[in-house]
Amino acid sequence: GSQLSDCISSRKDPLCLLFHDPQGRELVDDIYARSPLFMAGILYVSRTITEIIRKFGASRPIRILQLGGGSGGPTNCLFDQLSNSANFPFEYTFSDKSSSMVSQAQSRFQGCFMRFAQLDIEKEPRSLMQGQYDIVISLNYLHRTWNLIDSSTNSRALLRPTGVLCVWEITRPLGWLDIVFGLLDEWWNFDDGRGHILTSEAIWFEMLRDGGFTWVG
Repeated sequence: GSQLSDCISSRKDPLCLLFHDPQGRELVDDIYARSPLFMAGILYVSRTITEIIRKFGASRPIRILQLGGGSGGPTNCLFDQLSNSANFPFEYTFSDKSSSMVSQAQSRFQGCFMRFAQLDIEKEPRSLMQGQYDIVISLNYLHRTWNLIDSSTNSRALLRPTGVLCVWEITRPLGWLDIVFGLLDEWWNFDDGRGHILTSEAIWFEMLRDGGFTWVG
């Protein structure tokens, strides 16, 4: 809050304050990993993934890819939840479009059985990644992409034929998020018919279907 006027007047870069300053990264981690809203979402996703994996069976390790891992706060919580509750082998890959975020995650999760990849979901995935994953996870991430149909199409390309995209998103605008993340250019960079970056469940369903998903629920 004390830096807000400097960000609005362009005296300070909000991107650096939020993601490259240690205090800022801690603040973002607190929001994404410890606030009641996001903790509830992470717990729901964890339970959903656990149930999906049980249905797959354990004939081989289930391959999981997380999109837009960012600072790694939600990843830490989700990975712990899955490791503690799952009685099955799985391979977890953390990805982000930023090489610096991937490097930070590699340092943060040293010693964990986790893989790392640089991936921009707004571009067609590299051929070696296509059709490789049983579950692709987006924790409050896909809304940040320029076009939800394109990012849904690219997410679908990463999945095996029986794969599942697990998306957790806020489906209505929240003023306090606009105040914090609205300082970033990417918060307003979208061109797919949305009225706001945080859009309704109905629009999500439409975009995912247009992106090639035959069942959305």
